[in-house]
Amino acid sequence: MPVPELSQHLLQAHVSMILVSLPLPPLPILVIRGEDLTTSMCSSHDLHAAMISTHLHMSSTGGGGDAQAHQHNIDAKQEVLHKMMAALRAVWTRTRALPVDIVQQDQQLVTEAYVLFANGFRDYCSHYVHTCRDMCVMPMSHVDVGDATQKNAAEYVSAYMHGDGASASDNKDLSYGNILRKWLYYVMSPELSGDYTTSPVPCDCEAQSAYTPSPDLYSTPEPCEPRSDPEALACAALGGRKAAPRELGGAADV
Repeated sequence: MPVPELSQHLLQAHVSMILVSLPLPPLPILVIRGEDLTTSMCSSHDLHAAMISTHLHMSSTGGGGDAQAHQHNIDAKQEVLHKMMAALRAVWTRTRALPVDIVQQDQQLVTEAYVLFANGFRDYCSHYVHTCRDMCVMPMSHVDVGDATQKNAAEYVSAYMHGDGASASDNKDLSYGNILRKWLYYVMSPELSGDYTTSPVPCDCEAQSAYTPSPDLYSTPEPCEPRSDPEALACAALGGRKAAPRELGGAADV
C-alpha cells in the first residue's frame, strides 16, 4: 500500500509518535559491530526506529507488499500487542495477590513483565515486511543510569504520561527497573500511579528463575545463536487499566 514519500523531518516525527504510542518500553539489545565483531548494546527504540523508517520507505516506494500482505502484518502486530497486554494484566493481578510485602510484589512484577516486553518486542518486529527476529535482549542489570537505554526509557515514560503532567526530567535519575515499574503502575492501575516511588525496585531484583514466563501468559524465550555476519544482531531471549486504544490502535500498522 504505497504512501506519499515523507521528508526526513516528517519521517522522524512520525517515527517518534509511533514509538511513544506503542506499549513497548526501550530494552537493551545486544549488537555486534564492525569487522572485529565487537559486542555492545543499543536501545531497542533506536533499532525499532530504524525498522519503522525502513518500513515507511518501502511502503512509499511500493516495496511493502500488496494490500493483503500489509493488512495481514497489521493484524498480526495488533494480536501481539493484545496478547502481551493480557499477559501483563495477568502478571499484575497475580503479583498483587502474592503473600509478601509490596517491595517483593513489585520486584516480581517488574521481573516477569520484562520477559513479556522482550518476547513482545521480538514478536512485533517479526511482522515487518523486512522480518527481524534475530535479537538478544539483555538482562535489566546491564542497564545503568545515564546509558542510552535508561535515557530512552526515561523519555518514553515521560512522553507516555505527558497528558498527566509528566515532564522529561521526572525520570532521568531513576533506575531502569524503577522506570519500568512506573510505567506498569501507570498503565495497569492509574489510581495507584502516584504511588510508584514508595517502594523502589532493588537494583539486583532480577531473579534468574523468573526469566521464564508461565506457559499460559505468553510465548517462551528462544535460544541464542550469535551470527558471524558483522552487521547482524546476536539473538537471544531472556532466559488494571485496560489497554487504551492508543496502546493497541493505529500505531500497529507500522
